[in-house]
Amino acid sequence: MKQKALVAVAAALLLPLSARAQAPADTPKPLDLVRRACDAAGGAQAFRDLGILKVTIRSQEVMQDGKQQSRLAILTMLPPGPVPGRMELPEENILAGDDGNDGWAITSHGPDPRPSTQYMVRRLMRTDLFPVLLPFSLTWKGVGVEGVRAASLKGTPVWRLDVRLTTTFFHTAQVSTKWVVDLDRTTLAVLHADSPATDLGKGIVADGMRFGWKEPVKVGQVWLRGEQTVIGVDEAGASKVHRRVDKIEFTQLPVSEGDALFANPIPPDKRPKLPEGKPPAAIENQPKS
Repeated sequence: MKQKALVAVAAALLLPLSARAQAPADTPKPLDLVRRACDAAGGAQAFRDLGILKVTIRSQEVMQDGKQQSRLAILTMLPPGPVPGRMELPEENILAGDDGNDGWAITSHGPDPRPSTQYMVRRLMRTDLFPVLLPFSLTWKGVGVEGVRAASLKGTPVWRLDVRLTTTFFHTAQVSTKWVVDLDRTTLAVLHADSPATDLGKGIVADGMRFGWKEPVKVGQVWLRGEQTVIGVDEAGASKVHRRVDKIEFTQLPVSEGDALFANPIPPDKRPKLPEGKPPAAIENQPKS
């Protein structure tokens, strides 16, 4: 046994230096890694100190059938976000917001009368902003990092985060609540994220999404990204024709504009009422099984 042990030690010493250097250090704890990733991007406090952040997203999308479509979304929020916040879809003539308590929306036909508007606005904003604002959005309510493991992304050593989101985090069940997010093991920059395909039942499967970013931009004292690429993926994780490119612009606004931006402009007597009983918003923090 002693001779075999000596042979094993000798073999390890003879490994190329590069191979030994790639061995991961002790795996960090999830919350510590999220904090360090935020620090690497400028710091969670610096993100909160941005004031009101206006995020303009111009999207060009190629559908699975080859058809193309564009979209303009303007989302304004008070960091860390996503609410209080405001969402404008100029091409659809929709203006919506959430003051942190209840949501509201105004369309070309007037105030949206649906009771679900009160809790759906923040879910819509989370759907757009969660990937755009990584790693800072990992600190949002309803986000849990359940595990960290060493992995490799196209030859780059990464820390792979297993992220679980609450059942009602997004506005639709078509977006999975189980994500993986890859951080460069050296710089802790966010490199990649996967939201897998979702089985909706009855033979219907919604595409997954594979996110990548480039064009880093400095906003205040924090680093965000000016371009986001989203590729559709099937159940096996293979890329599809369906893809989207988002061009992103960030603008800082003074906190003093918050009341005018986020307050509900609809008179109280014209606002929709939730039905009697437990409102859907009460299950915001229940994880998906």
